[in-house]
Parts: sequence; structure tokens; C-alpha cells
Amino acid sequence: MTYIRGHYSMPRRALSKEIGLETLKSLFGSETRARLVTVFVTRPTEAFYARQLAREIGMSLTPIQRELERLHRLGIVRAEKAGREKYYRVDGQHPLLADLKGLVSKTTTLGDTLRASLGQLEGVDAAFIYGSVTQGDERPPSTIDLVILGKPDHDQLARALREAEDRQAREIHLITMTAEEWRARSEARERFTQELATSPKIFLIGDEQALRRD
Repeated sequence: MTYIRGHYSMPRRALSKEIGLETLKSLFGSETRARLVTVFVTRPTEAFYARQLAREIGMSLTPIQRELERLHRLGIVRAEKAGREKYYRVDGQHPLLADLKGLVSKTTTLGDTLRASLGQLEGVDAAFIYGSVTQGDERPPSTIDLVILGKPDHDQLARALREAEDRQAREIHLITMTAEEWRARSEARERFTQELATSPKIFLIGDEQALRRD
């Protein structure tokens, strides 16, 4: 992946068919298990404790704990104690890991993928998709046009977008600017920001309020 003046790009590959969380839920037997597997296989270098996962995926603690133990027994995740918490991470050597990654990539929607990747970052005030994806005229393998307002860490952002590109097999065209830069360019009535302000958008983080001038 390369970075040139706010643009990240990777080689394009065939577009995966998106068939949704309901398919994962049916295959794995429960929505909780489906969401947990999605988190683990898309963030393989991270370790999580049960309460953290409950907050991240918006589900109650008891079913989270039950499904974590099930995944542990199956060998899909490893567990280790650190202080008073038990941390879980995906077993990178599990023989089914590649299959699980492929399954998740085919059943996770574009918005879900980017929200999961960007949700790991600090310093993001707003993030949204614009362009052909929001206008109903995208043609595979079309790029994903993404705007991020804020000051995220460059290396963390690069890793997050690389994960999203890998999972969606699509190139991300990124524009980044701070909230102050957005306001200054909007006040100057720059054509690009004016067009963005009035164009259809899919917000991943924040909402239209973040784009309004003070």
C-alpha cells in the first residue's frame, strides 16, 4: 500500500459478494458468535477481554462470555490471564483461520468493514463515504471514496485501511483533513468542500453536524 498526499491505494482484485450478517448468524448458530468471530479474524494481532468485547459489539456480557469459552474450546481463540482479566486473541495457527477470514470477508458489508477498521482509531472526528457507492451507480471494481476529518495516527490509519482493502478487495481513495481545515475551506467556499457538503454520504463516524461551520 502506498500513501501519496492523502491517497492510499492497493491493487484491485475481484469484488467479494456481500451477503450480510444474517448469513454469518445462520452459519455460526448465533449472532453473538458471528460478531465475535468477525472481530477476531479481522483484528488478528489484538487481544480482548470479555467486557471490552461486549462494549464493542453492543451485546450483553453473559452471552459474550459463553461464546468466548466455546471458541476457546474449539481452539479458534487462545486465552491468557493478565492481572484480573482474561484476554482472548485469535489463534493464528488454527487450520480453519483462512477459511473463516474468507467467509467473513464475503459476508460483511462495506459500511461494517470500514466502521470496524476505523473504530479502532483515536483522533477521528468524522468519517464518511461519498461518490459512486452512495449514488447507486458503482461498478466493480470501483474505488471507495472516503473522507476522514481529524488527526488520526498515520501508521494506525494505514493499517486500518489496509485491513479494510484486504477484506473488501477494493481500493480506497482517501482524503484527510483536520476539522479546522474543513471549516476554513468551507468558509472560503472551495468548490470541493461545497460539493461534498451537499452530496450523498454514508457516515461511518460522526454525522452532518461535524461538517457545519461554527
